[in-house]
Amino acid sequence: MARSEASRPPDGQALRADSKGGNTLPNYTLSQFSVLGELGAGAFGVVQKVVHQDTGHIFAMKIMDKEQVVQRGLQVQLKREVLTQLKVKHINLVRLHYYFEEETRIYCLLEFADRGQLFAYLRAEGILPEPRAASLFSDTASGLAYLHSLRIVHRDLKPENILLFGEELRAKLCDFGWCVELTEKEATRNTFCGTLEYIAPEMLMGDPHDDGIDLWALGVLLFEMLLARSPFAGRAKKETIDDICAARFELPPGSMSRGPEQLVRGLLARERVARTPLREVLRHPWVAAADRSDSGAATQISEGRQLTSKVPEVSASASQGGTSCQQSAYVGWQPTTSAAEDGLALLDTSASSGLNTASDDGVPFRVCEVVSDGPRPKVRSRRSPSSVGGGAIT
Repeated sequence: MARSEASRPPDGQALRADSKGGNTLPNYTLSQFSVLGELGAGAFGVVQKVVHQDTGHIFAMKIMDKEQVVQRGLQVQLKREVLTQLKVKHINLVRLHYYFEEETRIYCLLEFADRGQLFAYLRAEGILPEPRAASLFSDTASGLAYLHSLRIVHRDLKPENILLFGEELRAKLCDFGWCVELTEKEATRNTFCGTLEYIAPEMLMGDPHDDGIDLWALGVLLFEMLLARSPFAGRAKKETIDDICAARFELPPGSMSRGPEQLVRGLLARERVARTPLREVLRHPWVAAADRSDSGAATQISEGRQLTSKVPEVSASASQGGTSCQQSAYVGWQPTTSAAEDGLALLDTSASSGLNTASDDGVPFRVCEVVSDGPRPKVRSRRSPSSVGGGAIT
């Protein structure tokens, strides 16, 4: 059921939700932002560094071309990304402040990561000192634990999808396009997605998966931070796949202390049930010593479900057209009404919009297409760190 015209904000304005879920005064319009530069580009559009003219606040504006999204059949994936980022609120997850849309484009206003991608940082630094790796690992595990407390599985954890903020290099997860929410009815999923070197054995074997695939990827991440290479860097794709399916990797003697070694081995267990649970990961002395949260990440996991387990309410947003940010032809706001009733206009799945309603398992299997073999198998989603401030564009 669509919202009445009277309930919509004026063209070009965005409403923010107050603490009680109601609307407050109109807030952002696209015309209020000036472009400072380009952070990255991809098949769907660009990520720009923008400044709010009145406040001077810096953001990353992710701009996506609707036609490209539809042509590649990724509208369900994009809808999932927007809904998830509107729903989650955690210091280790990149915040989506607002979204806007016009007839041909979708705009997402995100936190600006002033220190770029973890991927670029690892390429520049090589092997990380254990204290630094512990801090980044703790941040990532904390954000992941919050998602899991909401029964959300990220499914594409990798350095490219972790952004860094401030002098302290706080890590935050981004790019929620492949995430999925598990339910009692659907406690596992079957979609083949992710990045080859980070994909868990059960997914490569074609078995159903749950949040255990994120635990596996977390183990790969820790290994890569401390050894500057993947644990499954085979000479060819088949060798890499065989090693992953067998959970076959080597830890050179003396390459890391006992703490991270325990975590790597515990997370890279072949069987999902044998992997170290996130609660235990966060309570591990090596991780707990690096925890930067106020009260400890491990104690906050259960609170996440209580605070934000309700599905976010998202208002309908009629596409108004328009050709430039100077025109008042854009709309977009934070959650205000039932997503189940209204949905998102920018991702309307009605027949008239030309968008399909593919289920989670109907999303095209695109990200694991191997481009070429080499010392480290190159996968399309394993891209260079060109998008440094607001998440990569596929």
